[in-house]
Amino acid sequence: MCTAVASQANEEMNKADMKKVGLVDAHAYSLIGATVLELDDGGQERLLKVRNPWGKREWTGDWSDKSPLWTTKTKAQVNLVDADDGTFWIGFRDYCTFFYITTICFYKDNFDDNTMPDMHDIDSWGMAKFELKEDYRKPITFAIDQVNYRFVDETMLGSYEYPAIKFFLTQITTRNINGQEYKEQAYVHGEREANTTCMSPFEEGLPAGQYIIMYQGEFHEEHPERKLVASIYA
Repeated sequence: MCTAVASQANEEMNKADMKKVGLVDAHAYSLIGATVLELDDGGQERLLKVRNPWGKREWTGDWSDKSPLWTTKTKAQVNLVDADDGTFWIGFRDYCTFFYITTICFYKDNFDDNTMPDMHDIDSWGMAKFELKEDYRKPITFAIDQVNYRFVDETMLGSYEYPAIKFFLTQITTRNINGQEYKEQAYVHGEREANTTCMSPFEEGLPAGQYIIMYQGEFHEEHPERKLVASIYA
């Protein structure tokens, strides 16, 4: 599980506010645990355990390593370690205030993935064809990813806007007209999303057949990184 801090995601905060509480602005963290503390007064407190991948620079607010809120009883519940190792506890309410996104990656050992990078010109489309020899009745997911704004808008001023990504899945079918067979491209599914990823999951899989995926980033001149990566996970 991954989370991130970015002052630009909160109109009431800036880099100085992040630095004041020990957080690194425009930075990703790992979300590695959660607990409900039983407090000395009989109440409860929801906490999340977060790690800075740098192995240093920690949250310094409530429930941080040196917070006066800790008691002998509550320290024992989480085996609290007071060290500048990048790992810290933070209250759920503060987490929602300072961390603007939480991402959960669902990983399966027996899943394979196929990826295809694409340098994408303005108004052009990417296409890929694949064939299923038999019905595939397990989950399959298609994803189109673009460059994260952190690598484009390096000043973190929030001026960069994601171009929309369009994704279509079509199937090649055959139609018999007056004794003659014609192939046609039939629409199966489509998505359009202005984000770092455009994803289309098929929980029930797909029937046997030939398929074409088509995708486009709606890039303009102000988008310097016109790169897409098409992926299939199954």
